[in-house]
Parts: sequence; structure tokens; C-alpha cells
Amino acid sequence: MGAYLEVQNLLGTKNAAGYDYNADYSERELETQTEGFVSVGFKATF
Repeated sequence: MGAYLEVQNLLGTKNAAGYDYNADYSERELETQTEGFVSVGFKATF
């Protein structure tokens, strides 16, 4: 059994996660990742 800690986007950069489009797809807006997401968990191997 072990524990882990993971930090995503530690530096807070604006990485592209996707785009939002208007109804007729003529314009798009950049969607960025969440700033500083922390995940904690446990892992068991049998």
C-alpha cells in the first residue's frame, strides 16, 4: 500500500483545454485548465 500526492499545473500556466464555439461556429474562445489542482490518494497492490 502506498500514498501519493499529485499537483497538476503547478506553475499556473494557461494551458489549452479546449474551445467554446458560438452557435454557428464562426467564433471560438479558448478554454484553459484549472490553476493548481491537487490530488491525494492511496494505491494498494495485491
